[in-house]
Amino acid sequence: MGPVLMRIMEPELQEAKRKGMEERITKGSIHGAVDILQNLGLSRTEIKKAVMERYNLTEKEIEKFLG
Repeated sequence: MGPVLMRIMEPELQEAKRKGMEERITKGSIHGAVDILQNLGLSRTEIKKAVMERYNLTEKEIEKFLG
């Protein structure tokens, strides 16, 4: 991209970068929570319920993290 276009696009690029970082942090937090709860011996059902409530996820979304 040319320098003028880069200056024009800078706010949008920064926002996209920020959103991407937030998404990675959230996914990492969910994976961490699932791991901790598994290590504590909670059942799959208990983990699903706790994580779904904490992160406002659907049952389909949480399945991605329970693998």
